[in-house]
Amino acid sequence: MMRVEIPDNIGNLKNLSFIIFARSGLRGEIPESFFEITTMESLDFSNNSLSGNFPKSITKLQKLYKIELFANQLTGEIPPDLANLTLLQEIDISSNHLYGKLPEGLGQMKNLVTFHIFKNNFSGEIPAGFGDMRNLLSFSTYRNNLSGEFPANFGRFSPLRIIDISENQFSGGFPKYLCESWKLQFLLALGNKFSGEFPGSCSKCRDLERLRINDNLLSGEIPRGIWGLPKVVIIDFGNNEFTGRIPPQIGTATSLTELYLVNNKFSGKIPPELGKLANLGKLYLNGNDFSGKIPSELGALQQLSSLHLEENSLTGSIPAEMGKCAMLVELNLARNSLNGNIPESFSLLTNLHFLNLSWNTLTGSLNPDNLKILKLSSLDLSMNQLTGIVSSNLLQMGGDKAFLGNKGLCVEKSLKIQMHSGLKVCRGNNTKEELLLFFIIASVLVVILVGFLVAIYRECKKEQGRVFCDKSLEI
Repeated sequence: MMRVEIPDNIGNLKNLSFIIFARSGLRGEIPESFFEITTMESLDFSNNSLSGNFPKSITKLQKLYKIELFANQLTGEIPPDLANLTLLQEIDISSNHLYGKLPEGLGQMKNLVTFHIFKNNFSGEIPAGFGDMRNLLSFSTYRNNLSGEFPANFGRFSPLRIIDISENQFSGGFPKYLCESWKLQFLLALGNKFSGEFPGSCSKCRDLERLRINDNLLSGEIPRGIWGLPKVVIIDFGNNEFTGRIPPQIGTATSLTELYLVNNKFSGKIPPELGKLANLGKLYLNGNDFSGKIPSELGALQQLSSLHLEENSLTGSIPAEMGKCAMLVELNLARNSLNGNIPESFSLLTNLHFLNLSWNTLTGSLNPDNLKILKLSSLDLSMNQLTGIVSSNLLQMGGDKAFLGNKGLCVEKSLKIQMHSGLKVCRGNNTKEELLLFFIIASVLVVILVGFLVAIYRECKKEQGRVFCDKSLEI
């Protein structure tokens, strides 16, 4: 797309109220003459390549209710006088190179409905006045350097539907009034330094679809009502210090497609009610202290593509029902205390690419029929108690490291040479080559022995001495 500049004479359009130049290939700075159009109510220069400092003269446009400048190359700070545009309802200046602190006066803009400043370099705290707003619907500040405690009353008086404050440096307690209006749909606060417990008031978010508070310093138990939210699609509590169990209420979160509890301190048994979540595609419970058996009910999850249960305290055998998870691509059960055989039903997992069963106490013969039809790009069965012969296709999938620590596993001598394997050669299971060599050697020895006897017999026939012949035949 050819890049053009906004002409200086645009200011001659004295009666202009709306301007939409989104995705128009604009570059350069917005001319000063533009800000003489005092009738301007709505401007949209989004998705261009406009540069220069954020225009201070924009504060002349007293009738303005919408500013759309996102996805440009603007720099500089937000002018404090922007707060004087009291009719402003929508501000979106995201995805630029803006920096500095947010002017305190922004918190007094009572008509704000949308405030988006994500993907910039803003720092400092959110003005306290944002906690008293009455019309705010959408608030997004992700990927900045904002810090400090979040306004205590944020969301208490406004019909908030979307909040995304991810990837900043916010600290202190988690804001507890975000669901006060019961209308919140997106709650995204990942990648901050929030501490303490997650507020039970968020159980009121019956319309919540996305809940991501991972990568914080949160602790304590998750309120029971959170687990059963009927419309929630994604829950991510990963990389915190949460404790407690997953309650049976999880079975009522029937819209759930992704559940991440990675690296916390959750404990207890994995609830069989998870098998009721027909839409669940990703289940990450790794890095916790779950115990007991893997519930066979997980085999009912026909949409499950990723199952990570590694680094827990699970016991018992791997349920054969897991072979019914036809969409499974990743399966990681490593570093538990699982025993028994690798289920034969694994042969049904034709979409499986990643399989890690290492660091358990799995036993039984490594039957290649269970795994040979799979097209695995990653395989790890190391540090178990498996026995038997490692086939060539399994060795190609995982290499030696996939089988280390299994004293009962071995490879045929020819395969060891062919693939430069470091695994031990099977003893007591002669290869075809060894049998052929034995047959050849035995045949040669028989021929030599027969020839020797024939020669002695002929000597005897020459009648060179009956005594000699008798003695030779005795030998």
